[in-house]
Amino acid sequence: MIQDNWRSCTKCGALYADGGPSICPGGDKHDEGASAHYILTDNTFLQGTGLGKMWGVLGVSKAGPGVRGVSDATGVVGEGLEYGVHGISGDGRAVFGEGSGEGDGVAGTSQSGTGVFGEGARHGVHGKSGAGSAVYGEQTADGDGVTGLSQNGTGVFGEGEQNGVHGKSGQGRAVFGENTADGDGVAGFSDSGTGVAAISATGTALYARSTSGRAGYFQGHLEVTGEIRMLGADCAEEFTAPEGVAAGSVMVIDDEGGLALSSGPYDKRVAGVVAGAGSYRPALVLDGAGEAGPGRERRPISLMGKAYCLVDARETPVSVGDLLTTGEAPGCAMRASDRDRAFGAVLGKALAPLSHGTGLIPILVALQ
Repeated sequence: MIQDNWRSCTKCGALYADGGPSICPGGDKHDEGASAHYILTDNTFLQGTGLGKMWGVLGVSKAGPGVRGVSDATGVVGEGLEYGVHGISGDGRAVFGEGSGEGDGVAGTSQSGTGVFGEGARHGVHGKSGAGSAVYGEQTADGDGVTGLSQNGTGVFGEGEQNGVHGKSGQGRAVFGENTADGDGVAGFSDSGTGVAAISATGTALYARSTSGRAGYFQGHLEVTGEIRMLGADCAEEFTAPEGVAAGSVMVIDDEGGLALSSGPYDKRVAGVVAGAGSYRPALVLDGAGEAGPGRERRPISLMGKAYCLVDARETPVSVGDLLTTGEAPGCAMRASDRDRAFGAVLGKALAPLSHGTGLIPILVALQ
């Protein structure tokens, strides 16, 4: 069975048969405006081709799914210059597709816009598939393969035996998910395959950014076959230290196994420098799960690499390459002039000179 000549009303957002009864809930008759031409068939519940700059499939709902398709092949197919599939829902799922066979739950193709776009209070896009792709979006130019927006649910949700969410893009984002409240921007689950797969030929396959929380969190093992490049300067580890110690201060091990501010020359208990001074930040921080007692706090201590350090040059000037050790001034390093006393008490090497006074200079932390 094929039902031809379906249009989308610009007033109520519903589909109606062109030439049939035309009573619009928004008043008077339906208004097709510049609506695309939609076709309803047996194999595809809703199939549309947007010949102008419109949507292949448009669905608007206040409670249920904006667009819903269930089929052995493909639930919803949309092709358009802007959005392949566009769904807006006030309460339920904006776009919902379930493919029980080898097809796709939702498939959208767009030349310049978004393959699949869904905006809803719960799930922006929800797809469930037994064998194929739960949600599949392909973008060959600018735009997003799949875009999902949600206020407190999930931006894009995909569940499948192979790929939960698969996105392919020539230039823009393959998969984009945005959540403005509680929930996930993108969530992917798979029993044996890949929950979320990101592949890029020349750009960034997976990008994560957070303004206050974690940009990424991994529970389980992590395997990397290529280089790990970190933009920070040193390797640090968290220790329990007195509250309020300034970044760049030299720290030594105290009698309880925590850290204290250095207070004497050539101290063999030297542990490192409080990270974060100057323009350097740690690239790697270990042991971030510890706890501190009253009057104490957890601080990252630079153990290896480049860090800014408080140095005292009032008695002996410091030159580039000089070995540094703990000094007389609390929390400061000084030039290690006595080789015998310096054995086991070296903090690192100076990377910049300090001719007089005290100040922050970059050093290469290398405990010896």
